[in-house]
Amino acid sequence: MCMIFHIATKSDIPRIEWNKNSPAFNTSDLSDKNKDVLTHFSLPFVTYFGSDESCGCGFRHALRQDGHWIPASDSEDSADKNKNQRQLLDFIKTNLKDQEFFEIYGCWDGDFAEKSEGKQEIELDDILDPEFYFKERGLYIVRMKNNC
Repeated sequence: MCMIFHIATKSDIPRIEWNKNSPAFNTSDLSDKNKDVLTHFSLPFVTYFGSDESCGCGFRHALRQDGHWIPASDSEDSADKNKNQRQLLDFIKTNLKDQEFFEIYGCWDGDFAEKSEGKQEIELDDILDPEFYFKERGLYIVRMKNNC
């Protein structure tokens, strides 16, 4: 099973095709199987995004276990996770600089209709904080800074 991430925006964003020969950040349209994810967003344009692993598993994320949030990655792959977080941030700064905020939602593949575990407002730069993990089934309202 893989983590799957989507970003919702006020206007459409570019698509970056997955390239298995040069794995990196990628975006694509929603597939029919993940259309239920639309219920989590308030913004009209929803796009899938993935990491160098093609899915969302390459981003720092945490899973809920016994009432606690547990990071899904260990220190051995933190450099790759940081690279993926950086590519996400660079994409956002390039393509969303005219937007005040956007939304991100992540869940396990197939859990698109499941109830959200909560909503959290963050600032764009929080994505690079080494202590930041996208929480499983967490909705993030990401505020842009004026200096993007």
